[in-house]
Amino acid sequence: MELELRGGGFLLAEVSPEQVYVREELNEDHMQLKRMTHNFMSKEVAPKIEQMEEQEEGVVREFMRQAGELGLLALEVPEEFGGLALDKASTVVVGEEVPLGGSFAVAYAAHTGIGTLPKMSWSLPKMW
Repeated sequence: MELELRGGGFLLAEVSPEQVYVREELNEDHMQLKRMTHNFMSKEVAPKIEQMEEQEEGVVREFMRQAGELGLLALEVPEEFGGLALDKASTVVVGEEVPLGGSFAVAYAAHTGIGTLPKMSWSLPKMW
């Protein structure tokens, strides 16, 4: 059984070439996810960057709700917990587009990284 690497695990374990993210190997699903995220960030979020910076009430909450409806808040979450169970490359292509939304990227990263993954970490295999 090949150990699934998470986080910085690649720094401590031997990594096979198959485990390395290579942009040229993205499939059409990855590219569709990237386009969808780009459209959401550029058409919905980016036009309201100034409102976010002014901390207008409800703006970020609404974007988080929309991101959730698009599935962007549970990319790597297992299906049994309501997630999409996508691969790391999917997370990377989404992560490349999220900064288009200015400070929304911080809220997104805090929710999907700091907030969501630790809550489900008890179900994940041990990395070391």
